[in-house]
Amino acid sequence: MKNKMHLTFNYFKKALFFLIIINTGCFYAHTKSDVWEQFIQNPNKNNYLQIIEKFESFDKNQSRRLSSPEEVIGESTNIFLEKLFSLVKQGDYFSCHLIFDLYLYFPTNSSFKEELNSVVGNIVVVDAYLFLELIHKYIFKSPEYYRLKSMVTATGDLYTDNLEAQLIENTNRFNAINAVSSKNLKAEKERCLLLLKEKNNFLKKLISSKK
Repeated sequence: MKNKMHLTFNYFKKALFFLIIINTGCFYAHTKSDVWEQFIQNPNKNNYLQIIEKFESFDKNQSRRLSSPEEVIGESTNIFLEKLFSLVKQGDYFSCHLIFDLYLYFPTNSSFKEELNSVVGNIVVVDAYLFLELIHKYIFKSPEYYRLKSMVTATGDLYTDNLEAQLIENTNRFNAINAVSSKNLKAEKERCLLLLKEKNNFLKKLISSKK
């Protein structure tokens, strides 16, 4: 009888131990993802700063050379980025800032940067002034300046095989930026207009050659 009670007690202890581990793991996973979920649900300044703090905690040497978003965000990376990109395309202020931060934290991840390029250009038509502000803040005087052409002209997979659609999209971007009136952003405006004009001239030549 005593042996049975002892075995039952040991079984109960083991079951309780594993239950605690499972619950703790679930709690940790939930806590880890909270900062990302909170930002998507409410992309305000406080939640934005929490995400920056999260990146900084992984970038302990302040080298800004993280390898991939998964390194920081974890399993929810794809879901978070998909929702973030959607907010960026709507011109959400802090989401647009965050996507430019991603350029700086993953400088060696070329494929990820190409993915960012295809999204960033959408800001131009939605809020050209904000786009120029972000270029001024993050890119214009930084090592990432060479990426400006890709940022302002990239149209992503949507228009890959449609040159006419690319031309229309870039013309809309040109007109949006051209309508911005700001002495402080004059250099950024002129540079972006030049890049768009060059791309449009190239597209026109390609279109003409296929007729």
